[in-house]
Order: sequence, then structure tokens, then C-alpha cells
Amino acid sequence: ERKKDILFLSRITLRQKVLNSFFFTTKIDNKFIYKEVSFFNLKGKEIYKKSRIEALKMNIFKKNNTYCSKENYKKQIFNLQEGQVFISKPISCKNHKTIVRLITPIIRKFKHVGFLEVALDYTYINKLKKEIK
Repeated sequence: ERKKDILFLSRITLRQKVLNSFFFTTKIDNKFIYKEVSFFNLKGKEIYKKSRIEALKMNIFKKNNTYCSKENYKKQIFNLQEGQVFISKPISCKNHKTIVRLITPIIRKFKHVGFLEVALDYTYINKLKKEIK
């Protein structure tokens, strides 16, 4: 379902208002499932962003600007084609919630123009795993 969310969002015209609306309307059991949603350009600069992790727009290709300074997914995402989604391993650090990041390329008129990223609250994933068992 989360892949469907990000792929749907990647096909519409992205603006700050659209990301805000998506961010605040994706809930399960009255809890927000995303910690962050952002659009960043090919150089890693965040253009549109709504986040409960970090409000400032940054260059996320610099490891120090990523969640707990632990992420480095630049090489993996540049190989993605339209409709593909990169899913990170769980990312956690002391005193913070664990997240899983999903990233898909944004392609307009057959050209890569940037990437759409969502950070999924790992608590949501664990809850689903327990319900399936």
C-alpha cells in the first residue's frame, strides 16, 4: 500500500500544498504513518518538504543531513526507473523512532527531474507484522 502511495504522488504535479495534504491525510487508526515526505532535486536539495523529523530543507546527499547521519542511498536511487521504489533498511538511532525510507524518481517529459521520498514510521510496519501473524 505504501508503494502505491508514493507512486501515485509521483505522478501528480508536486507542490508544497500537495505534500502537506498527503502528509496530514495518511493515517491508520488515527495515527500518522509518515514521519516525512519530500521532493528533492537531482543534486539532493530538498525543494518541498513536510516533516516531523527535520523542518529545514537541506541537501540530503550529505550524510550529516540525513536521519541520525546514517543514510547514504544516492547510488541506489539514481539507477531507479519510473515506477520503481527504493526501500531502505530500517534506520534507527538512540532516542529516536525507527524509520524506513521509500524513494522513487520523478520523471517529467521523459527526463529525471528529482525524487520523491517518504519516511515511514517503523512502528506502523511492526504493527502490521504482528497483525499478519
